[in-house]
Amino acid sequence: MRVAWKKINTGSGGLLCSHCRWKVFVAEEDPSKGSPLMFTCRGSDTVASTLISIFYHLADDPSQMVKLRAELENVNSVPGLDALKSMAHLNGMINEALRLHPALPSGGFRETPPEGLTIAGHFIPGNVVVSAPRYSLGRRE
Repeated sequence: MRVAWKKINTGSGGLLCSHCRWKVFVAEEDPSKGSPLMFTCRGSDTVASTLISIFYHLADDPSQMVKLRAELENVNSVPGLDALKSMAHLNGMINEALRLHPALPSGGFRETPPEGLTIAGHFIPGNVVVSAPRYSLGRRE
């Protein structure tokens, strides 16, 4: 919650949140009312970087824009979950953007157990911190 408030107060989340700051966030007697808007502010950085990646690749390869427009051409309202799942090209664009430009490029860090661990045929001694960086894995052949 502290990070979201910092974004709001320093400007990066202010446009989104300022219109309802006092209506939603000051309602301390029922903090659950602020949750949806707070989640929007918290996820804005990762969503923004993913959208930028998608737009970059669409601009770089206009044929992908043509395919995406064709897939979205007959959508007249906000699609439901089943309709979104069936949009193969849209899902492919999102997944490829996340693979090539992950919003969080570093993987989670883990520590091997005290007795050690074998990963992909390689023994890793005990109590060693290991990581699988998403950025590198997304470019692996």
